Amino acid sequence: MNDKKILIVFGSRYGAKEEVTKRIKELLEKNNFYVEIIDLGQIQKQELPKINNYSGLIIGTGIKMSMWVKSVKKFVKNEKEALKKYIGIKAFFVSSAFAADPEKYESIKNEYIFSRLQKYGLNFNLVEAFGGKLDLSPESKMTWLDKKMVEIISKQYDDTKNKVIDLRDWEKVEKFVSNFIELLSK
Repeated sequence: MNDKKILIVFGSRYGAKEEVTKRIKELLEKNNFYVEIIDLGQIQKQELPKINNYSGLIIGTGIKMSMWVKSVKKFVKNEKEALKKYIGIKAFFVSSAFAADPEKYESIKNEYIFSRLQKYGLNFNLVEAFGGKLDLSPESKMTWLDKKMVEIISKQYDDTKNKVIDLRDWEKVEKFVSNFIELLSK
């Protein structure tokens, strides 16, 4: 296992997790890590590399209707035994608009990370919940129905029509990467 080789797998419905993942990759590469990113929605199971070839593994998913992205759920379910045996550093993050709310942050981590990983009998070295990105612009990848649902839950923000509301805390992403690197160096 190469101690400078990191695998990041993620699932994203509309592209916000991909942006977070790319930022994580940039930060790791600045610290001389080799990083491979895999969008689980764009790859077949037989194309997945063996996680044991990496010293660190990061899994990221979005949350919609209280659910992980389907490809991430499938990956965790299918790789459960390999994840249990994995000796490298494992990190997991979710991205949810509700995680940006300090009053909901801990419950988001508990509900969408700890309880779900526990269901599979998995423990991770590091977990985090980042705010999401609500893209209601005409260029958005969201369906009309998804936009309507987001408009309803985002009424707390000023006029959301045709706007992008970015609730991601990039400093929190940087701290997550810093903590991950610290765990790798132990």
